[in-house]
Amino acid sequence: MRFQLPGADTAVSVADPVLLEATAHLDTRPEELFAFLDPLCEAGNLQVPPADEHTPWRRILLSVLAGRPAHERHFARFTELAQERADRWAGQADGEPVELQKELTVLSLRMI
Repeated sequence: MRFQLPGADTAVSVADPVLLEATAHLDTRPEELFAFLDPLCEAGNLQVPPADEHTPWRRILLSVLAGRPAHERHFARFTELAQERADRWAGQADGEPVELQKELTVLSLRMI
């Protein structure tokens, strides 16, 4: 998925297991890219630390999460759940805010 973030022209999020493994070696990014998230992130959040802290954890997480048949078996359902949530957001009144953390937590728990 490609999207805009403060401090960056374009950001890319990789969710495909094959692409995730192919890009696993990319650990560098502009430090300011995720600075806007600092107030929202707990200490030790594995999504936003500097590359030198992130690299060892990323390798461990990828060994558990990437390319697993169990994930692939459920991918259609994961996609369906995400699409349902996106459709619900699209149907909200124009300009109505989405409580993103709450919504993504619910989505994550449904997927688990």
